[in-house]
Amino acid sequence: MDSKKENIKNEIWNYFQNFQYVFLATSEGDQPRVRPVTLIHLAQRFWVTTGTYDKKVA
Repeated sequence: MDSKKENIKNEIWNYFQNFQYVFLATSEGDQPRVRPVTLIHLAQRFWVTTGTYDKKVA
């Protein structure tokens, strides 16, 4: 990858913390929902997690 693309890629990754709260937009039928989840940035991958017993898991 050339230097310019690598710099842009690194700049984008730097916007994300290793662990942060974000909001995920979903819907139930025709009802929109905004659900808080945890976004984990690890090894240039993203993982979305939430509590096992949260209602949104059901």
